Amino acid sequence: MLHTRTSRRYAKVLHTMAREAGRVDDVQADLAGLRDLARRLPELSAFLTDYMIPPDQRIDLLKTLFEKRLDALTYRFLMFLEERHQMRMLEPMADFFGELRDQERGIVKAKITAARPLSAEQIDALRKNLETKLQKRISAEAATDPALLGGFTVRIGDVIYNSSTAHQLDTFKQKLITA
Repeated sequence: MLHTRTSRRYAKVLHTMAREAGRVDDVQADLAGLRDLARRLPELSAFLTDYMIPPDQRIDLLKTLFEKRLDALTYRFLMFLEERHQMRMLEPMADFFGELRDQERGIVKAKITAARPLSAEQIDALRKNLETKLQKRISAEAATDPALLGGFTVRIGDVIYNSSTAHQLDTFKQKLITA
């Protein structure tokens, strides 16, 4: 998901506050849970972004749903977003908050895409290999794309390592054409 300038700014402020309070992990868990809940429940997502509902009812419902379930800092920030009619920023802000936390800890995200689903052992082996090669901690996310035919690709930021069968066939084809 794309981060807007505003969602990045909100995430940075919340991250700073959470770091100063020593509650980055708690806030991250809350934000990830809220984001995932909004993605799984379209009704919740619609409610969060529908400001046609009277403010008193919205605040009462948010209080009932989240006050006792979230870290106090997360809850206060959620109410801050509500007050400013910025709940639509919750998902991109949660994503960017997670990125900030990972950066702070020296963790790099890698997206591993294979032609067929990889086992947990295969993903772990690839992750360890990448950590050794890059000298960084890696957080791996797996996906599948049958168009690769075989093999896999690894995307880390803007860099793509492509060892897919489709890529190898394309490379071979180009060599034949230019030979």
